[in-house]
Amino acid sequence: MPDFGISEFSSIAVTTGKPKITKINNIGNRGDYQFFKDYYLPLRTAIKGLFIHKRHISYLFDVARKQKESSKKINFEKVAETLKIGNQVKI
Repeated sequence: MPDFGISEFSSIAVTTGKPKITKINNIGNRGDYQFFKDYYLPLRTAIKGLFIHKRHISYLFDVARKQKESSKKINFEKVAETLKIGNQVKI
């Protein structure tokens, strides 16, 4: 049985008809997880490091700046900025 995340599960749950079957087949036929193809792996690891090692939010921006691809830098910085803003909001 393939592993799938919450977003995939909810996507299947709310879809009906042929699109639902297509989504299930796509998940069932995909290959195993390959970490070297994971676009956001360095950023996810850094986010975990924020909590595990009690690092400052600037650590995420450092990780973003170290990326070689410019599109990756931009996308990582957007995520870091979103997390920074989210931490400042008090509910």
